[in-house]
Amino acid sequence: MELSRDWGGEWLDSLQWIAIAFVVTVVVGGVVTAVILASTAVGRHFWSVNRDFFFKQDARGLAMVWGSMVLLTLFLLGSVRLDYVLSFQGNDMYTAIQAGAAALGEKNRAALDSAQSVFWFSVRIFGVLATIHVLRSIVAQFVWYRFECRWRSWLTSELIGDWMGGEAAYRARFVEAPGDNPDQRIDVDVTDSVELTQTLYGGLVTAMVSMVVFTKLLWDLSGPLSPFGVTVPHTLVWITFAFFILSTAVTWIIGRPMIRWNFRYQRETGAFRAQLVHTRDAAEEIALVRGGRSEVRSLNVLFGGVIRSFWRLALQTIGVSAWDLSARQTGVILPILVQSSRFFSGGITLGGMTQSISAFGSLQSSLVFLQTNYPSYAHYRAALIRLHGLKQTNTEARKVELPLVGVPPTGVALRLIGAGVTKPDGSPLVRDLSLEVPTGGSLLIQGPSGVGKSTLLRATAGLWPFTDGTIEVSPPYVVTQVPYVPRGTLREVLAYPRQETVDENVA
Repeated sequence: MELSRDWGGEWLDSLQWIAIAFVVTVVVGGVVTAVILASTAVGRHFWSVNRDFFFKQDARGLAMVWGSMVLLTLFLLGSVRLDYVLSFQGNDMYTAIQAGAAALGEKNRAALDSAQSVFWFSVRIFGVLATIHVLRSIVAQFVWYRFECRWRSWLTSELIGDWMGGEAAYRARFVEAPGDNPDQRIDVDVTDSVELTQTLYGGLVTAMVSMVVFTKLLWDLSGPLSPFGVTVPHTLVWITFAFFILSTAVTWIIGRPMIRWNFRYQRETGAFRAQLVHTRDAAEEIALVRGGRSEVRSLNVLFGGVIRSFWRLALQTIGVSAWDLSARQTGVILPILVQSSRFFSGGITLGGMTQSISAFGSLQSSLVFLQTNYPSYAHYRAALIRLHGLKQTNTEARKVELPLVGVPPTGVALRLIGAGVTKPDGSPLVRDLSLEVPTGGSLLIQGPSGVGKSTLLRATAGLWPFTDGTIEVSPPYVVTQVPYVPRGTLREVLAYPRQETVDENVA
């Protein structure tokens, strides 16, 4: 009984295949990636958020990033090769079982011994391949988690710096359409975008390579059929691709609204979470004015928006999942039906039959990857939109011009010369105000609520863009209406916002 492969030289053949496949993947993948980054919205958003991670770190950081990418790609190719080789191991094992059964029926001892020998040899091959697969998976997981930690750390630090840099976090309130919930974007969306990049990248590389490998294998295993009197060569391959085109088109139609509802769900969730935090921080004030009922009503209204968005997203997910499950169940029986006539006519062995089923399953999985992962893609798309929106808001916020605050002459704490303050709509609050407060002196500003007292103080601190005239303040410290105590030790709180070491005798 002959084996389906030269197992003695398989390790060398596999290494050569992985090397060639890696080069092809890098070249083709590089071209495809460049096209996606340049011509699609998701590519442009990804590039704007992550470009510096891949190209503008120090030498050690770049070596870690690209070294991890190379290793992860090699592990993905190794996984495809293992699946391919395992299909031949299964062919040998089931062909041996078929041959053994025939030998038992014919009472042919020599043929039975040969079949048993091939069977146990294929079992040993399976043990070796399974061990390699387990080790590959463990090492690949380690490399990915290490890579993910570095990516998340870099991206979080980058976005925090971008958000706080140039006082963008404050200036954003003066932008026409500021992004909502930057805290959620920096926390949740960073995590989601990095994790889903790994899922989609790994799945796409595996799917594209598997499509090529298993199309060739299924082409060799598939024979002609003659439905309606017309002979179709390699029938199973054509049926597979026709099935893929149909299922993908239906998935796209059903699942496209998921991007919009995923984005809305994240926005509503962020607003609800922000209101919960605001209510917690203002618990005493709410209790003093007996505002508990009003807060309950407000929170329930916000949560109602969360549930409505979630329900619409759930309905879309159910639709996609129902179609995907239907397609997968059809794919279970389809190759058996197509190949059954060849098997019963002796045109293919039981091993070849099972290998056809395995190759069809692998090809189908690669072809319907985007269909199966469309909910993940919709979530990923929404996360990138939000991160890109945060960076855009920060950029626009830094363009908001705040008034320049000068330093007054010695002995003067505050001097205003022809200062004017308006509301954002241009309505005047303060006109042509000139005054001077000596060092150690005091100034009382009084008036009814809404007249502009706090706004004038913001202007003297250089935090109100709708200001003109000359403003000079020394020293540049103010006490905020709402006290702010940073996290840290008492020594760090006393030194805030300075970051240098404080005398240890302090505190």
